[in-house]
Amino acid sequence: MIQLLAGGISAGSLYALVALGLMLTYRSTGVLNFAHGEMALVSTFVTFTLIKTLHVPAPLAIVIALFFSVVVGILVERIFIRPVHGKEELYILAVTIGLNTAFNSLVLIIWGADTLKFPVVFGETPMDLGGLLISRNHFWLIVVSVVSMAVLFAFMKYTTFGTAMRAVATDSKAAELLGIDLTKVFRVTWAASAILGTLAGMMIASVVFLNLATMENVLMKAFAVALLGGFGSLPGAVLGGLLLGVVENLTGAYLTDFKDVVPFLVIVVVLLIKPTGLLGGKAIEKV
Repeated sequence: MIQLLAGGISAGSLYALVALGLMLTYRSTGVLNFAHGEMALVSTFVTFTLIKTLHVPAPLAIVIALFFSVVVGILVERIFIRPVHGKEELYILAVTIGLNTAFNSLVLIIWGADTLKFPVVFGETPMDLGGLLISRNHFWLIVVSVVSMAVLFAFMKYTTFGTAMRAVATDSKAAELLGIDLTKVFRVTWAASAILGTLAGMMIASVVFLNLATMENVLMKAFAVALLGGFGSLPGAVLGGLLLGVVENLTGAYLTDFKDVVPFLVIVVVLLIKPTGLLGGKAIEKV
């Protein structure tokens, strides 16, 4: 049971990391970014190329890929999102779906459709943690996810810029009247979201595989996690991710044929009981 719980926490941390990237841009800019997964996929393939083809040391390759993801996030916000900001949600949604297809096509053109083995970064020998055997990839997946979440929450709560981001998320018009630079907030938000996505992409590729479909299933579950935790709630994304991961892993062990069904049934039941999600609250609109 402990082994199963550890595996569930590992998967749940991954879902939470992806969901946090989604919620970050949604809260601050009001954009539900359907291209989040494919943006991360491009940066993950860049990491693969740096390590396997150019023989760049893994730590340096990861840093370069994260910097690359920041550039991509900023450019996407500046070129594609900012011009349509303030327009109807369906219009913006169509833009992000188009970006999703564009980034996927870019990966296909440059790297092809073959499934690749991501370079071993953390070693292959399992770790023995007091009788609990866990692969190094899964262990570091949990560590990277937890550290990333902690840094994000500390930044949001204890820094001046984090306070500005929370103010924009609450009421962007009021925040602008108070002198907050919305352009800078949006730029940093998309950059941070891109970093979270890239970290998740590299972790997924190291545990499973790397190809065109690497992020599809995880992104779908990240959306489900966001709904479960309370859409727009960052702590809810973490709680929802862990819950989904644990339920999914336990179901896979005891009810193999229903592994992909039971977790989503749990989400449906929770949302029927509490439509706003576990940590979601009622939205109050001033008129």
